[in-house]
Amino acid sequence: MPPERPQRCNQIWFDPILRDRAAQFPSVSLRYRSRFDDFAEDGDGVIGDYTDLASGASRRLRASWLIACCGGRSLVRDRLGIAMDGDPVQGYPVDIFFRAERLWDRHDKGKAALYYLVGPTGQWGTLTELDGLTFEITTRYQRATNALQFACWSYGALPRVDGSPPS
Repeated sequence: MPPERPQRCNQIWFDPILRDRAAQFPSVSLRYRSRFDDFAEDGDGVIGDYTDLASGASRRLRASWLIACCGGRSLVRDRLGIAMDGDPVQGYPVDIFFRAERLWDRHDKGKAALYYLVGPTGQWGTLTELDGLTFEITTRYQRATNALQFACWSYGALPRVDGSPPS
């Protein structure tokens, strides 16, 4: 077991690191603002079709491998005939980052890496300390409209009644 506890690395920080490393390989071509449309496998690998969303042009590429990291609504999974059990959308996450000096001095819970946020209806989110000054509130809603309400509540656009987020 390493002497340091596991660290969080949110997607907003990890993706640039991954992008920069991937771009160092001559065999990698990064394509942004693109939609994956279809694929076919042949004896030489995989042919992928995608749409360049900036121009609307349909494009095709060839690769040795196709790796799908596309979640519950995966076109790749569907095309391969792999069934999905359960709901493809488990919820709509909302992450809010803020900076606060000595936040632990402003409550009676002491210093911690993770706090559970509890309101009248139970736990509704977590507050994670990232670097001693930056914090992240994470919550998940079953409907996108509730996630939007929470984001508005967090920025003061909706009134705070009892300290808990909108339901």
